Amino acid sequence: MLSKWISLGAASTSSESVKPRVLIITTEDTFSTTHNILEMESLRDELQQEKAAISRRSSFSSFLVLRLPPADVSQLARHRRLKEVLLEELDKHRLERVKSRVLFSGTHFQALFRIALSQFSKTIESPFDFITASRVDDPVDGSFEQHLCEFLYLGNQRYIPYTLLAPYVASCILLDAFPPKMHSK
Repeated sequence: MLSKWISLGAASTSSESVKPRVLIITTEDTFSTTHNILEMESLRDELQQEKAAISRRSSFSSFLVLRLPPADVSQLARHRRLKEVLLEELDKHRLERVKSRVLFSGTHFQALFRIALSQFSKTIESPFDFITASRVDDPVDGSFEQHLCEFLYLGNQRYIPYTLLAPYVASCILLDAFPPKMHSK
């Protein structure tokens, strides 16, 4: 399954750091330690080949392999490390999304998922572009550039300092970027 995902390539145009992470969980429930070691080495070799493909296609941001203890320990003890790893990876991924400015709210995800689902039902070949998708329901007016130039020209004619014009323009662009009802309850 992992090979198939890699062969499809990246599913979005997001930066490398915010792409999905792969966590492979194995167990020690086999009959011998030697078998476990050989199995783990085989998995590592396979992952090395997959990592080469990943670097070419940029499907995932990272790979992690976690081996669970044998089933003869308590369920709580057996899955403790898994819980720690999941929480740590979620925190790391959230920080990466904050740094990359792609930490979306539930409303964002609902709208983007609807658009992504529509696109992927037509094709899985082209990557999903979040920027284009964010403006599907509220496209930028074709005369935006002309209006902006006119506004700045008139401000310049009236000797209004750029330090007053720029924050006003930035505020308007930012306000326009929010889809209608995005922050309403």
